[in-house]
Amino acid sequence: MTGPYDISPPMLNYAYAVLESRVRSEIVANGYDPMIGYLHYYSKDRAAFVFDLMEPLRPVADRAVLDLVRNQPFEPADFTIRKDGVCRLNPELAKLLVARIELLWPTCFSSSLRRGLLLLGM
Repeated sequence: MTGPYDISPPMLNYAYAVLESRVRSEIVANGYDPMIGYLHYYSKDRAAFVFDLMEPLRPVADRAVLDLVRNQPFEPADFTIRKDGVCRLNPELAKLLVARIELLWPTCFSSSLRRGLLLLGM
């Protein structure tokens, strides 16, 4: 498959997956149940509270991707395009993206977690 590809969606998807993992870890470490949410519906396969607290943090993932897109020259080797057209990040680019998220993380998460818990009456 040839042609132009939009690299932003796979980078955002990866960044949101990293964000989800970090939020889940913080929730569990603070003694909360990640499954019982207030804004997102409950499902046995869906960690609703994780998604509740991810919402105010999505700009962190967005910012990390935007910073990377602005400052990183990309090479074809940074991505893999599967036969079905799905674009995947290669490991080195994924590491760069995680490093950008990690730089932004300490300043945003604790205040966002506190705000989220206060809004939910906890």
